[in-house]
Amino acid sequence: MSFTLPQFGIFARGTQAHHFLEFDLRAGVAPDQAVASFRRLRTPDVSAGGVNVVIAFGADTWRTVAPSRAPASLTRFREVAGPEGGWRRAPATQHDAWLWISGSAPDLTWDHARAAARAVSDVAQLGAEQAGFTYRDGRDMTGFVDGTANPPSHRAADVALVPPGEPGEGGSHVLVMRWVHDLEAFNQLAVEEQQHVIGRTKPDSVELAEAAKPRPRISRASRSKSAARSSRSSAAAYRTEP
Repeated sequence: MSFTLPQFGIFARGTQAHHFLEFDLRAGVAPDQAVASFRRLRTPDVSAGGVNVVIAFGADTWRTVAPSRAPASLTRFREVAGPEGGWRRAPATQHDAWLWISGSAPDLTWDHARAAARAVSDVAQLGAEQAGFTYRDGRDMTGFVDGTANPPSHRAADVALVPPGEPGEGGSHVLVMRWVHDLEAFNQLAVEEQQHVIGRTKPDSVELAEAAKPRPRISRASRSKSAARSSRSSAAAYRTEP
């Protein structure tokens, strides 16, 4: 009997600092060679001051290396554009590999991000990078609670992982997005109007009544188009290996 375990960092809790890196394979490097290099990355064996590392690969790389273990739903991210065009769009900025490094402090995640980039520099070059942090115990930059519809911790694996018996079991899909907000304009709105944009109350994240929610075709971005523009600036899709 064998067990397929997910990467532990996917479900790590209590991490305040994060670092995300996206890589492009170097010319002439075969996908299987690149995957082998990334799989050499290891988290430090320490009880304090360590980090979690999650590794993921784009659909093209994964299907080349392990076609039988690629979920049918795994595809490259395709650009999404609003019906009116213009700034309401999510451009596709697909890279080949993705690293998520999380830890207790930004200096730790920074140092490990630099070390990881050096470790795989023989097969891949850094294409994009973003540092992150936990804001007010889980709120986004607008001050509203983020992830209110996420399942409770004890059900997270049922939702996040490819089920046993299916291609890619134990792995997970990753949709990476970077948002750009006009926070100065958004914060000029009255809290009541902000709540109508988001659809929930700001202090305690209580869902608004249906009559008070934004109209179906109006998002948090477009509802405040003249005062609080918000747009997705890039997106890519990956799959983590178990």
